[in-house]
Amino acid sequence: MIEQQLKSFIDVAVNYFEKITPDGAIVKNPYIQFQDSVRLDFTGIIYISGSAEGLVYLTAPRPMLEDLAGVIGEEDSTEENLSDLIGEIANTISSNVRRDYGPSFQVSVPQVLAREMQFPHDLPPSFVLPIVWRSFDCFLVIALQEQSEPVE
Repeated sequence: MIEQQLKSFIDVAVNYFEKITPDGAIVKNPYIQFQDSVRLDFTGIIYISGSAEGLVYLTAPRPMLEDLAGVIGEEDSTEENLSDLIGEIANTISSNVRRDYGPSFQVSVPQVLAREMQFPHDLPPSFVLPIVWRSFDCFLVIALQEQSEPVE
């Protein structure tokens, strides 16, 4: 992943929080993760195919999602609603990055994993973007491998 592509994810994540909430988010220094996947209470996964293969996921603690739900007017903080919210955020971020990657960057519908659920194995080295919103830490993880264009 080149620096410009990583910057696209950072810009889209920051823009999401600026548009949805009165409190902006801060992205701390990205780092590379080679093995264990960072996981918090809720994880929204978007599988990517086409020009890049792999996945992008956002993982966040329950209290952050409860606060975020309140900010957007959702008073019901059930497991189902918080799952929908994390999936919606992950989908929005991935879909907005698609404009930088182009139409061959295909995104799946979001899948949501509770903390105790099995996580996909064999991820390529991942870029982890620590995001701070209010006093909460969440993580946007980009585990993509560029695909070579087919020869015609």
